[in-house]
Amino acid sequence: FWQPYDKGEPIWMLPYYNQNNNIYMISYVVPLYHQERFIGVVGIDFDYTVLTERIHEIKIFEHGFAHLELNGTVIYSGQKHPGDGDPSTISDKYFHTSRELINGMTLVLSASYDDIRQIRYDIAFKILFIVLFFAFLFSLLVTFIVRRIVKPLKKLTDASIRLSNGDYD
Repeated sequence: FWQPYDKGEPIWMLPYYNQNNNIYMISYVVPLYHQERFIGVVGIDFDYTVLTERIHEIKIFEHGFAHLELNGTVIYSGQKHPGDGDPSTISDKYFHTSRELINGMTLVLSASYDDIRQIRYDIAFKILFIVLFFAFLFSLLVTFIVRRIVKPLKKLTDASIRLSNGDYD
């Protein structure tokens, strides 16, 4: 009640445990005014697990994870990750990108630099394999072409040697 009243604007509240329903909830609360006079608040509650289940389903390579922040505070982390707790403690091992959601929360996606490097190594290995494969094919083609050109020349050389030795057959 007091948070939207103090701010004077609609707010998303931090997740909280609702003892009436025995679930975690998140609420959107709007202050109501009549002729510029505050008369109350109206809000809607959402089951917080609907949101957290979606965050938990996000997979970012093998070791990546997603988490939700609200006003700089981590309110849900989708997967276990190194650092036991605050994802900001592992910022040197992960690449982070974020997007603010319409509810004021921030969705942060974190990909392990090791996973990113592994993709780069996999691509480099595939490129090396393709280059070696085509080099092998090219060498076979060159060998075939050289033999087609050299074989008649060798016959001509052998015939000229026989002629010089007096063999006119």
